[in-house]
Amino acid sequence: MIDPAVFRAMVANGATPEMLLAVVEAAAARQIPWAKLRIMAFERDGERCAYCGDGDGPFEVDHIIPRIRGGENTLDNVCVACRSCNRSKRHWDAPRKARA
Repeated sequence: MIDPAVFRAMVANGATPEMLLAVVEAAAARQIPWAKLRIMAFERDGERCAYCGDGDGPFEVDHIIPRIRGGENTLDNVCVACRSCNRSKRHWDAPRKARA
């Protein structure tokens, strides 16, 4: 997904239709199917909450920047989170913590 403000700015600055299409296609190419993305996140993070460090679960895969706020289905925008942290975050951006 491309930020609408970026898209409008590109149009205002004279971007050609070809340039706009290239940006939209590049954004779409970064998207990973959810089932595959979940597997990749668990392989990378293991079974430990990226926010509180809980190792007991149950675990979910969380969008760090929520989809409703423009977050994408990309590996750098998801992490493993315990249900408590994920549900308490709701649609707000999560604080980024260094992953071990």
